[in-house]
Amino acid sequence: MDEEATIIPGLAEKWKVSPDGLTHTFYLRKGIQFHDGWVSLTAEDVKYSYERGSQKGSRNTAIPLWARLMDKVEVVDPHTIIFRTKQFTLQFFARAGREFSPMFPIVSKKYVEKVGIEQAGRKPIGTGPYKFVEHELCNFIKFEAVENTATDT
Repeated sequence: MDEEATIIPGLAEKWKVSPDGLTHTFYLRKGIQFHDGWVSLTAEDVKYSYERGSQKGSRNTAIPLWARLMDKVEVVDPHTIIFRTKQFTLQFFARAGREFSPMFPIVSKKYVEKVGIEQAGRKPIGTGPYKFVEHELCNFIKFEAVENTATDT
């Protein structure tokens, strides 16, 4: 969302909403790379990230809201994902944009499966203009700029 509350595309290049407002289909940009040479972002990564963040016992503070709102998440193809909601809400896009970013960060499913959830938590990888470098608990998190990412505009 920009300063004027206009929803702008990020990882998705476009989306559509069903007439009843319950089905939200996102078409992901092709060629978005995870940092450190991991594979390109796919709809499986988005679904996996949502499901990991929604698991019982998660420390994610958005879980109660999403549990009430979401019905299911479906992968259509590598670059298309559908979120089906239980009820209509005008806030879906605002919440998705605000809460998927910090509350449901998109991770590489293959990376997490290869290194394990604990290692992936200590050294997360993502997409976009900043890459994780270092973290000292309760002290700092260090990032560095990544040039020429697929989401740079």
